[in-house]
Amino acid sequence: MTASLEESLPTESLATITPGTIVDLTGICVVDLDVGWPAASTPRPEDFTLLLRSQNDVAIVIPASWWTPERLSLALKIASLAAGFLLLLLLLMKREISRQTQLVTNKIERESILEERQRIARDLHDTVQQELTGIGLLLDNVQGRWEKDSTQSRNTLEIARRMVDRCKKDSRNSIEDLYSETLLQRSLRETLQEQLQPLVELHGAKLEIEIEDGIEENLPPRLKTNLVRIAHEAGANAGKHAKAGAVRVRIKRNDDNLELTVEDDGNGFHLEEGQTGSRLGLRSMAQRAEHLRGSLKIDSEPGIGTRVTASLPL
Repeated sequence: MTASLEESLPTESLATITPGTIVDLTGICVVDLDVGWPAASTPRPEDFTLLLRSQNDVAIVIPASWWTPERLSLALKIASLAAGFLLLLLLLMKREISRQTQLVTNKIERESILEERQRIARDLHDTVQQELTGIGLLLDNVQGRWEKDSTQSRNTLEIARRMVDRCKKDSRNSIEDLYSETLLQRSLRETLQEQLQPLVELHGAKLEIEIEDGIEENLPPRLKTNLVRIAHEAGANAGKHAKAGAVRVRIKRNDDNLELTVEDDGNGFHLEEGQTGSRLGLRSMAQRAEHLRGSLKIDSEPGIGTRVTASLPL
């Protein structure tokens, strides 16, 4: 259907009508008949034209939607650009947050190490130095009284000997903690090799170390130190007590945990329930794992060997 208006008539108001508008038209209908239709039958309309008298014969019933295809395409392009910009902004924010988090973590680690070193220095002053001072006074006392009262002098020497034992124990613990700083300057493999090789070879065993690739990337110093301590204790037990021929140390990632396994082919032993806490070395390893919110598992049977597994959260 076609609606037409003479060209000489004004059409200003019709120019505002956009595609998609529903209009009400009033005019004279001119019907075009199908010329191919048989003459004997009733003619069939093929098309018709509506002749309008003026622009007033056009009344808008429902205006066209503001969302034309062109405007909709433009809106989609703007939305796509905005979404891409927002995604890029989120990626940049995530990278910056990760960088700031790492900086804060490193700062906390450094402050923790400094605080621990200061604590050890205080312990050395309050224990080892005081003990040595007391031992010096006792020896001076013995030197002046030995000939007069040998029995009392022997008792004094016994007290001095016990003080020396305590001093050795306190200094050993402090030195081990101070040595943790040195561990951070070498790789995990080098540290384990240096710590375990002499202990294992001393008793005729062979040492094998297997570390999964990428383990040492961003490995917290505290976790590294405790890994070495647990492996050192387990390796020492394997070489000294189990009479092992081979000691294998494996470190791998297991989900969100770091798994340390120290396995030997030595004598083994029958581990009763609750026996871990009754042995100083086993208790020390268990306490280190628990301090890091991890766990320690020991599997051993006489004649088969022993496997110590520590699972520590990253």
